[in-house]
Amino acid sequence: MKKLYLSILYVVLLSLLISSAILISKPAEKNIYKAASNRNISTIHTYPDNPNKIRTSANDNSKFRNEAITVFFNTSDIDLQAYLVEDISGQVSINLNYKMDGKYIAKRIEASSVAEIRNMFRFREQQGEGYRLNNMILNKDMNKVYFFVERKKEQKYTQTSIYSYDLVNSKIERITYDLGAFSNFSLSPDGRYNAFTYEVCPQNISGNEKSIVVIIRCSDNKIIFNSNDVINDNSQNNFYIYGYNFIKWKNNDICELSQEIRAKYQLKNVEKQTVLYKIEN
Repeated sequence: MKKLYLSILYVVLLSLLISSAILISKPAEKNIYKAASNRNISTIHTYPDNPNKIRTSANDNSKFRNEAITVFFNTSDIDLQAYLVEDISGQVSINLNYKMDGKYIAKRIEASSVAEIRNMFRFREQQGEGYRLNNMILNKDMNKVYFFVERKKEQKYTQTSIYSYDLVNSKIERITYDLGAFSNFSLSPDGRYNAFTYEVCPQNISGNEKSIVVIIRCSDNKIIFNSNDVINDNSQNNFYIYGYNFIKWKNNDICELSQEIRAKYQLKNVEKQTVLYKIEN
């Protein structure tokens, strides 16, 4: 009987030792979930006290290419820094660093929001031309950024989209797009309007080149003037307005444009005249 008790006691002690070893070797579930939650890193970071932190995001160690973008009309209080970035997995994004209300902000705009930047570096290497992000301009009065995204270049014209980014609510919006040669943006003195000119060539026929002026209302990014919509070829004296060029802003509501006048039936060479265009509120 004594031997039986000893055998039972031995089995119990052995079971306890095995159970303890299993519990010690098993990782705590709490630590597992804590590690998993750290993988979800936000793309927006604010650092109110240290501007140096804004320059380094969570994915910096995975960057493969990093191309700085020039920002026109930049200011020291906003200090907008823009980069076109490709990580080691081939994902392209626009990285923006700037200040708002005393806080430093980092924003990553991915190809899901700006489809034209997808594979941009690779296509540029293959095509040799086009596939760039440029002419970025800061509209401080409206807390917005405008820029061109170029895709494939066809002879001297490029497939181009015009985008706006809101520094306050991070809204990205494509305003318009076309195939042409685009000029720089021109903001009205109060920042309410943004104008640009681009050249197109209807039917790709030499001699058909024409310029189009577009004016955007910055508060809602609505196109309020497109010279291609107001051209009338039924003018008197066998002449008609063929195209427009933007020259400059005279004040907040009036801009100076150049009209290209052509003769019907090739009766006379092209002429140009300057006109003033007033924006009606």
